[in-house]
Formats: sequence, structure tokens, C-alpha cells
Amino acid sequence: KAAQEEAEAASRAKSAFLASMSHELRTPLNAIIGFSEIMHDEMFGPIGNARYAEYAGLIRDSGRLLLDLISDILDTAKIEAGKMELHFDNIDLSVLAEDCARLLAQKAREAGIQMMMEVPESGIPLRGDPRAVKQIVLNLLSNALKFTPRGGHVWMKAHYDDARVAFSVRDDGIGIPADALPRLGHAFEQVATDPMLSKNGTGLGLALVNALAKKHGGDMRIESVE
Repeated sequence: KAAQEEAEAASRAKSAFLASMSHELRTPLNAIIGFSEIMHDEMFGPIGNARYAEYAGLIRDSGRLLLDLISDILDTAKIEAGKMELHFDNIDLSVLAEDCARLLAQKAREAGIQMMMEVPESGIPLRGDPRAVKQIVLNLLSNALKFTPRGGHVWMKAHYDDARVAFSVRDDGIGIPADALPRLGHAFEQVATDPMLSKNGTGLGLALVNALAKKHGGDMRIESVE
């Protein structure tokens, strides 16, 4: 019992430390991304050899990927430490979903995947934290795009009835084994252990969706066929 209490205390201390590191980790990365964008776009004039512009673009893209990974880890730590503060407002889920689809449209085109959306034109009123809801939608869409092969499809649908909102993402990708479904939605869990199928990520995307949905009084459900 003492060992368990000690381990739990250490885990809480780790989460509190990571939650407090948010500003210190993000600030230098944002500077790296910002200055690499300036160089890549040659904002203050040509930089000479074309390879330098290419390298600046690689620095920018790698910085953005690292920032996404760090943000997922920090947000998970904040939730575990009870420091995640949501700011609720009246939002339109239809508009938010369309914005997210536009953000990922280029990624879908490059991957040869067709994205389709079904949302009411009249809109879907929702009381929630705009940033958190956007994170839920982006994580679900990004996850579907990651595991859908070229030529595949990703559908997203939003509707509401009886004062409850439902948002779903469906794809015709590789699918998830039935025995792995219960593990998804827990932090750091990933199903694809085959190196040929492994993808960049921390295994935190669905865990964040699950936690943020619960903080809105909702839940997450996963259904899949391998």
C-alpha cells in the first residue's frame, strides 16, 4: 500500500511539473517555427542557395510536428493534474467542423483521401470550450487520415437531438482488432505495433478526445472492424 501511494504521489508530481512547463516548452519552439518561416518565405530578400530555403522549410515542418506532440503531452498532463481550465461559450459545431475540414483538406489531397461532411446548414448550437471542441474534431479527423490508405474515404457527421450533440468520424482504413478497442482512449496507447504501419504520434489523440468529451459532460465511443 505504501509503495502504491508513493507511486501515485510521484505520478501526480510528474503531471504537475509537466503542466507547469507549458510556457517554457512552447515559447522557444514558436520562435524556431516563426524564424524558419521568415527564412523559407525569404521575407527580407533572397537567401542565396535554394537548398537553404528547403532546409528552412524542413525546420519549420519538424518544429510544427514537435509542437503538436508537446502540446498533446502537456494537455494530457494538465488534465491529469486537474489544471485544465475550460472556458465555455456558445459555438456552432457546423462552422467549427467546416473550419477543421479546411485545415486538413490539403493533407487529405496529398494522401489521396476523399473527405466528406454532413452537417445541418441551420447549424448546431453547442455550449463548450471552442479550443477544446476544435481539438476533439481535429484529433478525430487526423487519426482517420493517418490510418486510411490512398484512395480511401473519411466521412464526418454532426447532428443533435434531445438537446444532445453527436459528432462522428468514419473511415474505410485498416480497422482496429476487437481485443484492442478497450485500450484505446487511454493515454499513450497505440494499436499499430507493426513498424510498416506505425505512424508519428504519441498515442494521446484519442485519450485527449475522451478526456475533453467527459469535461463537456459527454463521452466517446469507438466501433471498428479489422
